[in-house]
Amino acid sequence: MQVHQGTRLAELTTLAVGGPVDRLVEVHDADELVAAVRDADAAGRPLLVLGGGSNVVAPDAGWPGDVVAVRSRGVVRTGDAVQVQAGEPWDDLVAHTVAQELAGMEALSGIPGSTGATPVQNVGAYGQEVAQTITAVQVLDRRDGSVRTLTPVECGFGYRDSALKQHPGVFVVLTVTFGLQSSPLSMPVGYAELARRLGVEVGSGRRWPTSGPPSSSCAGARAWCWTPPTPTPAAPGRSSPTRWCRPRWPWRAAPAGRPATT
Repeated sequence: MQVHQGTRLAELTTLAVGGPVDRLVEVHDADELVAAVRDADAAGRPLLVLGGGSNVVAPDAGWPGDVVAVRSRGVVRTGDAVQVQAGEPWDDLVAHTVAQELAGMEALSGIPGSTGATPVQNVGAYGQEVAQTITAVQVLDRRDGSVRTLTPVECGFGYRDSALKQHPGVFVVLTVTFGLQSSPLSMPVGYAELARRLGVEVGSGRRWPTSGPPSSSCAGARAWCWTPPTPTPAAPGRSSPTRWCRPRWPWRAAPAGRPATT
């Protein structure tokens, strides 16, 4: 666990807006996350738990308390289930499951943010949503400081909704467990445009890529769509000199010098 002063929320959010925070606490595993939240609650300090910072419009006034930045990482596979730390970048997780030929979340590639945020919003796209695959969500219940595991029923999933969202500030997600399917094919593709881009019929699955790097921008399937390479210059500030990808959809284009978002 690392504690910093002098940090601005603009440094922690993808929109790069937001003023100073009293204390930035970086945590690197579930135990540190629990300890940081309990410490803030015991001291009565205002608390903001921040993952990828991709769905936050932060105030210029900043935050008068603790900002806990969740940097926990790790994916543990048991059979066809994966238990994922809350801070694991979501798109990295999707790419990992595709590489392991585990079907169930491949259409959710390209969504920004961290894994811990996905059950809160019941993230979904192109006919898939995380409620279809989540089997357990481990949380810290701030009402009594206990760590508990929520079942899918207890999560109360709805369309872009959940019990976690309906009770803001009560639960802090520690890990999420997904039940996937080991298969040579993806789940059936339900959207016509996505099926066309992937070269399959609607209702059919697609074989996983067997060669070449994954595409970085194939709509709805960035991690599992690969086409013959077309080199494109890296965006300013990006470490990779070239990127093998299909052209972006028009509404996903980014202004010059800024990364694209979904």
